[in-house]
Amino acid sequence: MSGFIPWVLTNSLFFIGAIISFIACFGFLIFLRGFLLGINHLFYINANDDSIALARIRVAWGFVLMLNMFVLWVAIRGFATVIGFDSANLGTTMRILVSYALLVAVLYFMGLAFPKKKH
Repeated sequence: MSGFIPWVLTNSLFFIGAIISFIACFGFLIFLRGFLLGINHLFYINANDDSIALARIRVAWGFVLMLNMFVLWVAIRGFATVIGFDSANLGTTMRILVSYALLVAVLYFMGLAFPKKKH
């Protein structure tokens, strides 16, 4: 037990990664629920259109949650590498973060990322 506290302090990225992966698992379950509810529409043309819209929303939210958790993990590992706690590839880290920023910028300027409320 006396070695547990130093191990936790030296391997703190393990616990951060475990929390992020736990949240990403919820994102996958949301994605899977929407996908499996929406796949029925491919086989039966007369499926309920109201449930298809809800399935699409769940697929989108699940995918966005998984993507954001992945980018958060990449950013945390990149920051830990810069300060000397990890050994991630900074070139790949920067490519992922820049690609994500460009994706969000394009979606923002198209009006899809942060839609304005309609009154």
